[in-house]
Amino acid sequence: MEFVVNIPAEKRRIKEMRYKVFLSDSAYLVQDIKNKTILKKLNNENKMNTAQDTNENLEGILHVVIEVLEQLFQKHGEEDQPHMSVDLISESVYLNNLLNNYMPLWKEQEFANRPNSEYLKRLQPLLEKCKIKSHRIGRSENDTLKLLVN
Repeated sequence: MEFVVNIPAEKRRIKEMRYKVFLSDSAYLVQDIKNKTILKKLNNENKMNTAQDTNENLEGILHVVIEVLEQLFQKHGEEDQPHMSVDLISESVYLNNLLNNYMPLWKEQEFANRPNSEYLKRLQPLLEKCKIKSHRIGRSENDTLKLLVN
């Protein structure tokens, strides 16, 4: 005889998965909620300058963000992804404004006439899978971040 207990969804303990992603000019570092490093990559082949928001640098920043999010989503099943939260920490004004302000508006406009629209189209479905916030840090904080990441 099998005994099955159905626990209502609102009473189930859902494990929240929180990550911090530190982006510097030469690398990125991903930490989980317990501050354990789970991903670290020196970014030599995709050199970017997070302080300069030129079109070339924006492409590099978006490429790295997409790469990191895809790796995190591969780590977790689809049912867990809505319970993930990711904090992106960098010196980039563009990334901060893009993720916190412009993405919903640009999505409605289908990214028409936007630089790096191919990256924005790849990024959009990833942003819808979990909670993502971008945090901008100042130059002195970025120097500390570079030490942490490298």
